[in-house]
Amino acid sequence: MSVYECMQIGISYGINLASMKNAMKTTTTTEGNQTAVNPIDNASTAPRSQRRHSMKNLTRRGRVWYFKKLVQGKRVFVSLDTEDLTLAKARRDDKIRQATRDELHKIKGPRGDSATIAQVLKAYEDGAQSASDRIEGSTVATNAGSLKNVIRWAHGTAGKRNEEMDPGAVKVNALDDELVAKFKANFLATAGEDREVREQRRRSARSILTQARSVFSAAAMILYKGLNMPDVTVFRKAAKMQAENRVHKPIATATLKQMAKDMESMRTENPELWLVHLLAKHVGLRNDEIKQARVEWFNRAPWGQVFFSVTTRPYYEPKGSQGHVPICTEVAAMIAPFVADKKPQDFLIKAANPTDRAELVDRTHANWIRKYLPAGEYAKAGYELRRWSAQVIEERYGRDAAEAFLRHSPKTVAERHYFERWFPWRRCGTDVGVTLADAAGKTEKQEANLWVEGAAALEGLVPVQAAQRAG
Repeated sequence: MSVYECMQIGISYGINLASMKNAMKTTTTTEGNQTAVNPIDNASTAPRSQRRHSMKNLTRRGRVWYFKKLVQGKRVFVSLDTEDLTLAKARRDDKIRQATRDELHKIKGPRGDSATIAQVLKAYEDGAQSASDRIEGSTVATNAGSLKNVIRWAHGTAGKRNEEMDPGAVKVNALDDELVAKFKANFLATAGEDREVREQRRRSARSILTQARSVFSAAAMILYKGLNMPDVTVFRKAAKMQAENRVHKPIATATLKQMAKDMESMRTENPELWLVHLLAKHVGLRNDEIKQARVEWFNRAPWGQVFFSVTTRPYYEPKGSQGHVPICTEVAAMIAPFVADKKPQDFLIKAANPTDRAELVDRTHANWIRKYLPAGEYAKAGYELRRWSAQVIEERYGRDAAEAFLRHSPKTVAERHYFERWFPWRRCGTDVGVTLADAAGKTEKQEANLWVEGAAALEGLVPVQAAQRAG
């Protein structure tokens, strides 16, 4: 049978022609025996998939072949110590197997000690303000503290942090999935079997890990160019914690009334705590915004509406986006005595120092709210008031007003660039805001009880069949 006839048979059975040609390249000896010829290392006769990547990650300098690979944004060239292409390909394949595991030290050999956490945090704190994506100072401090917390909890036991160790002395290459797993296990160790307590700890762990991961964000990694940084991809992927998604429960009218009643006595006993609560409940401010609030943040629009403007200042940058929160006249009148003798840049919440102010807002006020909004039913104390006030605004003025009240990022080009800065409040009136009657549960649209749970929810309902018979 001729070579041509064999190839025709191969085509009919779907056999690769290049393989058929190589198979037919044989020599015949004098005895008539056929001996296969050694395969020819020729790119033109190799299968297409092999030809396409035959020179991948290879380059030649002079007569020596080099392995090239982009690692952590840097192009790495490593000598393969050979002039032979076949051997270079084999050595290249070994390098690729190592590189896929992001083991740079195995590719280039020892590079010295990894940077320490202290070196990273110093570069983070020094360069955060000069980075192209500027990071707020308070955010830097929070993220740095959370990274240290992760390390201390990971090296602790029996549900306690290791307070004796120095997190700054830990090498960055110690941040891996195993360290994160130890953090999670030790941080949740004291939660016990109580579902609510355990869920609280999980939410706290998620916040800590998110903040710690931010130290190694894309914007932050630019700050560490001068350090010997290992790859932290494994740590960033592991530093996550799933938490329960909850359907938020409205605050009952009876709870609002009791809270308003107790606020009256708190106004004389602890006026600064009273003001913190009023700002959270009527203005919907976040804790950080309350701590940073100054007298100069109050504004009056041309048509008479009073606003509390949470905008970028030389000393503060808002979380997420900026905006103007309307305050109704009666609430503004109650705040007026607190600002009468203060200068524009004075803090709205009076305290001996920032630590005392943070304690008042983050701890004292949160604990006071928990008397009315228990942790088993409501996820976050302060945010429940912010959520409630946004719902009041949404019901009365519409969804766009509620989004502006919360100061969420605008979703359209028109909102970002063309609408005036008071959008959408001008068309809502001259005395817009959460009223004292709203806070006391006395508005007309507010039912006596928002929710009735369990079997009581079915009381008083007439069965369908009975209703039909009665008709």
